[in-house]
Amino acid sequence: MTLATLLLATAAVLGVTACSPPSAAVQHKDDMNQHSLAIDVHVTGDGTPALAVHCTAKNLSGQPLHVFDSPRMPYLLDDQGTLIVLYGVSPPPDDRELNAIEIPTTRVLPPGDALSFEVSLVPLRLHGHYGDEPPRPARHGAATVACRVGYGATPIDAAARAHTSITTLLTWQQLASSRPVTVQLP
Repeated sequence: MTLATLLLATAAVLGVTACSPPSAAVQHKDDMNQHSLAIDVHVTGDGTPALAVHCTAKNLSGQPLHVFDSPRMPYLLDDQGTLIVLYGVSPPPDDRELNAIEIPTTRVLPPGDALSFEVSLVPLRLHGHYGDEPPRPARHGAATVACRVGYGATPIDAAARAHTSITTLLTWQQLASSRPVTVQLP
């Protein structure tokens, strides 16, 4: 028995068959690379005390998305020198002991609909989901700003909130980001 015959016999016993190219083109859709939200950033009052960042997140997907429904949002964070306008939840800080963390409920953002929000940058007050950040020295001049929106495919209502931890919330949350823009702090 030759090696080729032995290999074919072994393949037949294992149920392995030879592969040939498909007769038609294979259609492959990678949903992980499809952007569900498009975020636009608009700045008013650049270089003045009226400086504000306006963000609009539009649902580009063909499915309803679930965005947070919290009057406390948006937040303003400093992420390694970049100012982040966040309509979502950031991870809890490592340097603080937190007894209870609020899990916000969500609302539906239908396909084609948009969520708009804004933050004043003067005076610059950083605050997040876990409270206000301590005052920092005043910043002046050029600063980079981006908007981020947290969303998910399933709702978080009062019943789901009761069984959701911050860890599962952060796993549920997908983040979409805008392009960064440069503003002039007065």
